[in-house]
Amino acid sequence: MSDYPHAMVEPPADPRHRAPLQPNALPRYLRLHELQQIVPYSHMHFYRLERDGKFPTRIKFGPGRVVWDTEQVMAWVDARRAESGAEPLK
Repeated sequence: MSDYPHAMVEPPADPRHRAPLQPNALPRYLRLHELQQIVPYSHMHFYRLERDGKFPTRIKFGPGRVVWDTEQVMAWVDARRAESGAEPLK
C-alpha cells in the first residue's frame, strides 16, 4: 500500500489549461494555443486575417502541423499597439 492516500494525489494536468507564456520566454515558433494566449482570436479569424494579408502567414511543418513565427507575430502586435497610440511591448 502507498504511503500517500489517494486524496493527496494530484490529478494529471489538463492540457487545455496551460500556464501563460512569459514575454521573455516565447518559443521561436508558436502553435495555435500559444498564439491565442498572445492574440485572443479564434482559429477562423486568424485564417481570415491571413487570407486578407492582415496577419503573418502560418508555416506548415507537416501534415496537420502549422506554426507562426514569433517575431512576425510580435511585430504585428507592436504595429496594432502603435496604431492605437500605445507603446510597443518590450
